[in-house]
Amino acid sequence: NLLQRKKSGDIPSVIIIEWTQPILLTDWIREHFPGVPIVAIEVDVSFLSYERQYLNEKNFLFRCYKQKRYTTLKKSELYQLGYADLVILNNYKDYNLLLR
Repeated sequence: NLLQRKKSGDIPSVIIIEWTQPILLTDWIREHFPGVPIVAIEVDVSFLSYERQYLNEKNFLFRCYKQKRYTTLKKSELYQLGYADLVILNNYKDYNLLLR
């Protein structure tokens, strides 16, 4: 647990985060460990699958719900990646997607 490590004075030299769910906590981690470099490894850009889900949805209400979920996740994921010192992507598709 990061807070237990901080309380004990054991500050890591680098924090490596993998997958989107923990990456969504990057601003919180930066707040508690301001001088520690953060490396974010994106195995797969999550908002891309949410985009596919909403675009393929036939039901209008579900489509609206899924579009909102996609928009929120995309905004959050891109925002949180901005707190990382290094972002590692596993493919050029995701690299190009994040550059846009």
